[in-house]
Amino acid sequence: MVQPALAAEGSLISCGQFARTIEMHPPIAIGAMKNLWELQPAPFSVEPNRTLRVQPADYCMAKPTTLILLLFPVFALPAAELKSTPLDLRQLPPVAAGPVDFVKDIQPLLAAKCHACHGLEKQKGGLRLDIKAAALAGGDHGPVVIPGKSAESKLVHAVARLTPDGAMPPKEAERFSPAEIGRIRAWIDAGAIWPDDGKVAVKKSDHWAYQPSRPRRTSRVPLPTRFATGSSPPSTTTCPSISSASSNSLATCCQTPPTRRRLPPVSIARRLQTPKVAPIRRSSVARPSWTA
Repeated sequence: MVQPALAAEGSLISCGQFARTIEMHPPIAIGAMKNLWELQPAPFSVEPNRTLRVQPADYCMAKPTTLILLLFPVFALPAAELKSTPLDLRQLPPVAAGPVDFVKDIQPLLAAKCHACHGLEKQKGGLRLDIKAAALAGGDHGPVVIPGKSAESKLVHAVARLTPDGAMPPKEAERFSPAEIGRIRAWIDAGAIWPDDGKVAVKKSDHWAYQPSRPRRTSRVPLPTRFATGSSPPSTTTCPSISSASSNSLATCCQTPPTRRRLPPVSIARRLQTPKVAPIRRSSVARPSWTA
């Protein structure tokens, strides 16, 4: 029987919270565990040339410094892996020859393929390409247009799909053609001349006070076409139809003075008057006992 060392000084580690099997030669496993965990005799044994099995009731102890050394390789990645992969600028299409006009050649491209994700309604990555000030300022990752340096501009890298994660536009079917990318490069190399549109980039708010007004739904109520006039009952004397009546006849109908039919009855009017105070009778007043 070989007594492996599975208890070291320090904090308790629940190595036996679940049953597991280490498929390796026990002497080699024990030697590796001695060097790594600084183990001491544990309350179980292992037979040579057999599988080392740890039951749920078993335990092992390790020093905190050992745990730090075990976890350090996970976080200590090589610096070369943390750096971004360099872009292959040789894949960029050549710069278009001849002058390029922004309004005629560049703005339609941005409106057709970029404003859906980088316009007024949506600013993916904090980038907006429909206003000069916002486009030249860039997004969350810095400026995307470097005047005079198209090969270093992130906008060119995105439209040329040199970075798969930041390809613009996302759909493969809507990608820029090499000729379109060449015109964008020529525009940036010429200084990225963008006529001043005078617009200020304002971040859209979801607050209800900043939402555009929308027409409210109202129920349609049919308008009356005939009106009662005069002292005659409404069922007998009516105004002419609005569609066929003249302005004078309608004015006469609407300005008719009120009649007795619209006044309250005389009995109700009398009841609404201020009540009179009843006179006090002498006989009803009790005389005090001390008076003569």
